[in-house]
Amino acid sequence: NSASVNRVYHGTGMRDVEAVGATPTPAILCDYEPFEASDFGRLVVRMKSPPGKGSFRLYWRSEELQWCEAASAACRMSPEGGWHDYVFELKDIPAWSGRIFELRLQPSVAPSSPYVISQVKFERK
Repeated sequence: NSASVNRVYHGTGMRDVEAVGATPTPAILCDYEPFEASDFGRLVVRMKSPPGKGSFRLYWRSEELQWCEAASAACRMSPEGGWHDYVFELKDIPAWSGRIFELRLQPSVAPSSPYVISQVKFERK
């Protein structure tokens, strides 16, 4: 079980992407130049995932918050798998504030095959 990143396109200053861990579930870490959360209202991740039930949880770290449930958003996995755009609505989450410098994307279940990310994109909506 693994996570992989083929190509990452971004609108902010992403510095590094790393797939970490294999059990119980992998996580994908994205290290950014700090940016203001209020500049963006959603995150869209173009990802190929294996079929299955569950969800993805997006966590973020800011200058005010470390990894925690309050600083997170969830998105349901596509049960049929394959390529999909996973949209994380962030603008209405109170903890989406301050200067964000790191993201972690984590599935709720261990994959049967690798996740592949082709695009990570912040949107202003």
